[in-house]
Amino acid sequence: MSYPAALSPRPLFAVACAAATLVAAPAFASPGSIIITGDEWLVSNQAFTANVTQTRRLTDNIEDCFDNGGPALFAVLTSHPIAYNTQFRNRLTSLGNTVVNNPGGGGPFTLTTLQQYDAVFLAGSAWAGPANAPALTAYVQGGGHVMVMGGTSTNGSAAAAWAPFLNTFGLGFGGAYFAVPPGGTPLQIAATPLPNAATSGISSVSWSFGSTALDLNAADPLNQVALWGNFSAVTSPTMPGNTQSLPIIATWNIPSPGSLAGVAMGLVMAAHRRRK
Repeated sequence: MSYPAALSPRPLFAVACAAATLVAAPAFASPGSIIITGDEWLVSNQAFTANVTQTRRLTDNIEDCFDNGGPALFAVLTSHPIAYNTQFRNRLTSLGNTVVNNPGGGGPFTLTTLQQYDAVFLAGSAWAGPANAPALTAYVQGGGHVMVMGGTSTNGSAAAAWAPFLNTFGLGFGGAYFAVPPGGTPLQIAATPLPNAATSGISSVSWSFGSTALDLNAADPLNQVALWGNFSAVTSPTMPGNTQSLPIIATWNIPSPGSLAGVAMGLVMAAHRRRK
């Protein structure tokens, strides 16, 4: 999906997410949302250098879906270097938000800890597994937003590590890692978005070494694959499925841009009618 040059998606998303906040006021009165990416390199410092326009667009999309009308308080909870990807954090901050790294010194979190933040960003094996899944699940069900990035140094264990949390929402990671070996130069992969606010306008992403991002329950309208990557030019012994169209971003409870706009317009019209 693409937009005319004169139509920037950010104002539309900002209005729509603000509208959603009005509907769900006070904050956290309705379920939150989840975005999973098969590789953390999609928002890495290298991605901001090699594919700056698209990486900014992806970051802006994510921020719009997570900021509850903004400005928001975000937490990066991970022992992986993604916590120090300054360009990703700086972009989130430049949009008016506050971003903190591993609050509490990186120790185990509780639901009470999570509820201090509009959204949390997770990568690597830390805070994965069954011990933390109940708090994360309750956080999302209570209105919190979570982004989980696969493709980290867990090297193949992301699927199992995050299954106790993600499978509850019909999401998961594929078991096989593929594409560029760790330490290699990231690839620029052509991508095709579905109508999804998290990936609207995304036509390419940076990719290094990751796995697929899966919709495990096609019958549930809340979860879906939001972005497909074309890896047909990649030679890797572990490439899964149709390499021309591999799922690399999946979401739970992220609506389409059109439905967001519809919600915003409905609120405006309803307010106008009440003023008459």
